This record gives sequence, C-alpha cells and structure tokens, in this order.
Amino acid sequence: EGAEYNVEIMGGNILSPSKSSELEINLDLRNRGSAHVKVRGAFAILNASGSLAGRGKIQEKRYLPDQRDIMSDKWSGELPPGTYTSVITLSYERAGLGPTSPVYELPFVVK
Repeated sequence: EGAEYNVEIMGGNILSPSKSSELEINLDLRNRGSAHVKVRGAFAILNASGSLAGRGKIQEKRYLPDQRDIMSDKWSGELPPGTYTSVITLSYERAGLGPTSPVYELPFVVK
C-alpha cells in the first residue's frame, strides 16, 4: 500500500515586529499521514491594499507520522503601522506523486 500524505495546519499566529524584536510566524502543524514529510515554507506579507510589503522563507522541518509541532521562523524587515496579511505557502514532497502546497492566510496588525 502507498503512503498517505496529509499535513494539516491546526492554527497559527504572528508576533508583530517591534523596535526590539523581529516579526515571528508560528504555525501549529500536524502530520496526519502515514509517511514522514519534510515541510518547508515561504510567505508573503501584504499590506491593507494588497501590495507586497515583504517576503521570506520558513526553514524546512521534518514531521513523523502523527507528529504535531510548531514550525516557526522570523523576518527582520520593517513594516509601518497598519493591518497586514501573511500568505504562507507550505510544501512537501510525496513519493510517487507531485509535491503539494497548502496555503494559509494569517492577518496581523503592526502598532
């Protein structure tokens, strides 16, 4: 039988950047499949009008079957105060199939 692939985003949050800290993205991922996967990510930060305000990558992390863990990364760009949306694309390879890339959106505010 073939391996089952199902990485689920259970939730997430963004810690807004401040004078003393970088923006931090935290995603709560669970591998509901029967095979281990190496998940990596990329994100775009859009401002209130939908224009690109920043982008970055999320380091690859390995998830064993039924493992649930936080995947996080930081971004050190500057954002003026306002409302933003981070569009996060995760991707992982599936043996014998093409890669899959779930997309997740997280809104956040910079004060």
